[in-house]
Amino acid sequence: MIVADTTFSVGDLSALVEEGLPQPNPLTWYHATSLGPIALSDGSQNLNARFWHINQVNGEVFIYGAEGVSWGAGVKLFDEPVAIVSMDLTFDQNGRPIVFYTLDNVDIKIHFYDSNLGRVDTRVFTQGAYPLAAFDVPQNASSAISDACLFYVRDNTAYMRVQRDRFEIEHNLGITHPGLILLSAGLNKNNAFQINYEYDAD
Repeated sequence: MIVADTTFSVGDLSALVEEGLPQPNPLTWYHATSLGPIALSDGSQNLNARFWHINQVNGEVFIYGAEGVSWGAGVKLFDEPVAIVSMDLTFDQNGRPIVFYTLDNVDIKIHFYDSNLGRVDTRVFTQGAYPLAAFDVPQNASSAISDACLFYVRDNTAYMRVQRDRFEIEHNLGITHPGLILLSAGLNKNNAFQINYEYDAD
C-alpha cells in the first residue's frame, strides 16, 4: 500500500500557484516548472514574479520564461548528454537558476552559481534519489531568513541542504520509511513550507 504524507506543515500545497499568474502548459513530457524572478539573474522583484520551465533536449538543458500563457525562447543552461531521470528547479536570492537532478537515482548533480568558484558549475553533488529544489520564502527573497533548499532521499531517509551553508551541510529531516519518494516541496496556502512524500506501508 502507498501512503501519502507531509512534513513541516499540513494544508493545501500550492508551491506553483500564484493568484492571477497564468502557467503555460509544459513543453515536453519531462520537465520541471517553478516560480522565479522576473528575469534571469534579477532578484529585484522576488522569486514569485514569473513561471520558469526547464527541459532536456538532445543532450542540452534549456530554461524558458513564461510570456502570458506561452513560453518564451529557450536559453541553454548546460550540456548533459545522458538522459535525466528526475530534475527540479529553483533560484538563488539573485535570481540565478539552480537545477538539481539525477541520471540514475544514485548520484545527484547540481547546476548553480558557486560563490566559492565565482562561476556557474555543474557537478556531482551527493548520492541519493528523488531530488527536489525550492525557495522557502519566494515572496521575500531578500529576507535574512530566506534560502534555496535542496531535498533528496538516501537509504529511505530524507535529507535537506540549504544555500546559506553553501549546500555543504547535510540535515537529516527525521523522515524514514520504506520506499520513500519525495513528491513536491514549497510554500503552501497557509504560508508554511511543506514537503509532500509517499512511502510503502503494510
